[in-house]
Formats: sequence, structure tokens, C-alpha cells
Amino acid sequence: MQIRGWFAFAFVLAGCGTTPAAPAGADAATDIAVDAASDLPSTADVATDLGSDAATTTDATCDPRVWDSGVGEAGAAITEVRQFLTNCRHNENTDMLVWHDAIYLIHRTYDSQVLSPDARLHLYRSTDQGVTFQEIRQFNYPARDIRDPKLVPFGNELRIYSLSRLPGFMAYDLGTDSLTTVARSTDGTTWSEPTPVYESGWSFWREIQVGARLYAAAYQDGDRSIIFLESADGLTWNRLATVFSDPCRIPLEPEPMFFPDGRVVIGIRMDDGPNYLDDGHEKLCVADPPYTHFECPTELPGRLDGPVTFEYGGDRWVIARAHLSGLRKRTVLYRWTGNLHDLQGVGLELVATLPSAGDTSYAGLVWTSPGHALVSYYTSNPDYDIPWWHGSLSASDIFMARLDMSRVTHGDTSPLHDRGVITKCRPFEDGGTLFPDVTLDATSSDAR
Repeated sequence: MQIRGWFAFAFVLAGCGTTPAAPAGADAATDIAVDAASDLPSTADVATDLGSDAATTTDATCDPRVWDSGVGEAGAAITEVRQFLTNCRHNENTDMLVWHDAIYLIHRTYDSQVLSPDARLHLYRSTDQGVTFQEIRQFNYPARDIRDPKLVPFGNELRIYSLSRLPGFMAYDLGTDSLTTVARSTDGTTWSEPTPVYESGWSFWREIQVGARLYAAAYQDGDRSIIFLESADGLTWNRLATVFSDPCRIPLEPEPMFFPDGRVVIGIRMDDGPNYLDDGHEKLCVADPPYTHFECPTELPGRLDGPVTFEYGGDRWVIARAHLSGLRKRTVLYRWTGNLHDLQGVGLELVATLPSAGDTSYAGLVWTSPGHALVSYYTSNPDYDIPWWHGSLSASDIFMARLDMSRVTHGDTSPLHDRGVITKCRPFEDGGTLFPDVTLDATSSDAR
């Protein structure tokens, strides 16, 4: 997801008043290549590669010191948290994968969440279970932004699916001409350039292999509709069904969750909270093979931003961004409760809150041994609880956490809020007015 546009921020600013700047650390480091691992890329290297003076940035919103903390009250399952990268830039959108006995990590870097042709994806590899990483490649898309990378093994290749969009400020992903792209490698070191794999206007969220085929759910520019697709080669995709379509609910980031019998449940983030940047809701849709018809009977209070799901111990889990009051955010670990397969009594239990604040989440996860996982995510400096919009326009860092599932304990069984739904629907015939003066009419074609 991208920044929603200057109009949205003007709205937020009007409601939030003055936001305190994060004070500079007393011991601002001169060498800010943060991780103790000697083979991590230095901030100076990143700055040189991206044409930035980030290595010498002293702005008060960027504190380049190493963040140092224990796991605190994160939760019993979180045994270690460390800062992987800090460089006075906006680092975000992580993903991880184990491939050929190595861990691969990827993330986006730019000055902010804003769509920019100067954005880059940074790919790293670890051969020691995530203790150290070496950067092996950067990716961009000429004259366009690049973001939301996903690492996907398929056949004898490792692939990176990502999104490329036109630069600028576009509300609700309108007018971004989104392209889902793929870069391919047979050794993890030599890569093709990103190339489109589907028609413009659709953003794939996550590509998942089931049997010999790849499946993905995608959301439409303007955050209007969700579709489900399949592919035999991951390069040519066939649309199977419309999962959910309602521009008033602002659906995006659809996360597929497959079950052994072939059933798929898709969680859909909906940014339909009363203030557009509020909690929103999570729609759950279900289909059985051949996935040509979906039902969407369940809706949760509170949305899941940037979700990554996994299975362990017979349960389903998800790491996503949680929403506090005052536009404060956290990266959290939830356990799905109820019968997710049949969408009966479904809920979420908050198990752990990772050190995070401001703009955060969009995690990756890999298993390093039975019951033990390494989690990547991004966050503004956890020491300063700035609002999300502030964090999205300023520096954020990549963090790593160790997860020991044998230490999981029960948490909050009702962590989500329901602050309501927007009372106005965006008319799209005028290009997608952000805050229209038209009251939603339950009898109109635009009504929910």
C-alpha cells in the first residue's frame, strides 16, 4: 500500500494537531551501519547506490543510533529483537524465504512511502541461519516506483514478485497504473530485471504454490475490487473469479490461506473506517476448487495491514499491523481463533507485540528449526511513539525478531476495535474524490 495523498494528510493533520518531533539521540553514531555483522552493507554504500546523502543526515526525525533493548513485554514467544538496518531512510515492505539452505531477505528503501522512481528493493542472503546477511542485488523499475516484494520459489527458480507504479501522490492507489512484475534467478545471485506478468491496474498481494500451480489474489487500482488468479508458469495468469467488489469498502491486500482439502480463505483489508485512516474492517471470503465462486460471510472489526500468515501446532497465525488510538501503530502476532476453515466463530487473539511504533509491520517469516522462526519487519524508532502518518514520511528501520513457538502463551482474545464505517462513499466518476460531500444513500448503486 502507498501513501494516500496530500489531501488525506491534510485531513489527518487537522484532526491531530501538532506532532512532537523525535529527539535526536545523545550518542548519534558516526558509523550507522547498524548490525554487528561485518558483511552487512554500510549506510554509506546505500547512500551512494541510491544517490542520497543519508549517511550524513542529522535531521531530528532521524536518530541513527543503534536501537538497544531486550524483548521487554513483547511476549514470552519473542526471545530476541535486533535492529538489522538503520540508515536515516525509509526502509519498509520486508519478506523472507529459505531457498537452497540459505535465508533470503528483501525490503524496499526510499525517503518515505511516497511513490518514486528512486525507490529500490534490496536483496540479502544469509548462510548462517540469519546471524549475518550479505547484500547481493538491488532492483528498481525505470521511471516508476517499486514496492511490496514477495520471494517465491517455483520450479528451479527463485522469483521476486513486486509492484511497480507511477510516481507521485495518488489517493487510494488511483491512477497509479499498477504493474505486478517478476524477476527470476536460478542461483539467487544472477537475476533478470523485473518484467510485468499481468495487465495493468492490478496489484498481486501474495503468490502461493499449490500442487504444480501458482495462485494469487489481487486488488484493483482505486482499492475497488479483489480477484483470484492461477498460473501454470507464474508468467501468464488466468483470472478465476471476482472475490469481492465494493469501492465503498476500500478492499486491498488480500491474503490467501489454503487448507489441505483445497479450500482457500482470503482475508481482505478494508480501509473503511470513519476517518479513512482508522481501523477499518477485515472481510473473510471462502471458495473451494476450482475457485470460480467466492462467498464472503464473515467480517472482523479492525483490519489487518500487510499480513503474513503461517501454520504451527494445528493453529493459524498472522503477523500484521495493529491500530491504536491517535493513529498509533504496532507490529503484532495474532492467533486465529474459532473455525477459520468454515468461517464459524472466527476471531483473533493478540499473542505478542513486537517493539514498534509509527510506520511499521509488513513482515516476513522463515523457520530456522522446528518451532523456531526468524521474523523481519520494519518500524519507526520504537522509542518514539509517533503517529503513523509521521512515520510514513520519515526514517524507518528493518528489525529482526526470534520467535520460539514453544513459549507461546495466551493473550488478549478481543484485540480489535470497531469504530464504525465511513458515512460517505467515494464517487469514481469524478476520478475518486477523497472526501465527497455526497451522503451515502442505502438505496443507491454506490451503497454498501
